[in-house]
Amino acid sequence: MKTKIAGTQQFFIFITAYICLYSYICGYKITFIYIIMKRICKQCESSFEGRSDKKFCSDQCRATFNNQNKKESEKLIIKVNAVLRKNRTILKSLNPTGMSVVRKEYLNERGFKFQYFTNVYKTKEGNEYFFCYDIGYMIIDELKLRIVEYQTYMKSYSY
Repeated sequence: MKTKIAGTQQFFIFITAYICLYSYICGYKITFIYIIMKRICKQCESSFEGRSDKKFCSDQCRATFNNQNKKESEKLIIKVNAVLRKNRTILKSLNPTGMSVVRKEYLNERGFKFQYFTNVYKTKEGNEYFFCYDIGYMIIDELKLRIVEYQTYMKSYSY
């Protein structure tokens, strides 16, 4: 990508390059030359100084630019993961003891989305626990759910 350089800076770079070439031809030793390269930030379009490969004036501009240019599939993953985290938080808040029975309406009131879960555990009796990471629930009947925490014997998750 080309760096935008103002007219006076182009002249300064040309003069500096000419002096270097002339000094080389004539045998002079130049001990130090410092060229200031101004760049334009890809996000806010302000000018800044820095390394030759630097593209942004600050970490904030870099993060903003990258967040705005994420692929749609990545945005979907972020949204789904946010719903899963919210579901887990709701289950955790209603399950202080490790296993509890709650009414389904309590989850609905808090915005729980039943269609989002990470995995399913089937018991030997055929019951299904739907997990949001490490906390799961089993539907007892139309009105009640049993909320449980992950146990080591539940290693055989099925999807």
